[in-house]
Amino acid sequence: MMYFTMRFKNEANKLYYVYVNDDFDKLETLPQLLFQYPDEKISAIDADITRIGDKYHMFYVSHDGGSRYQAGCFG
Repeated sequence: MMYFTMRFKNEANKLYYVYVNDDFDKLETLPQLLFQYPDEKISAIDADITRIGDKYHMFYVSHDGGSRYQAGCFG
């Protein structure tokens, strides 16, 4: 899985993901929304998904003052 920030026209940035092949040279899926900031006018960028214990946590930066946030844990 590869995840990245993308936006359309003047909309806020959102986090998307795609699945790629083992050589990372071909997309296997179309981009899917991974995360959108709760306020649709505010961008979410620079995500990092990190394993902590037996769970994965996604951290990101929002454009609501430059704070880093945790989106939740899964796994």
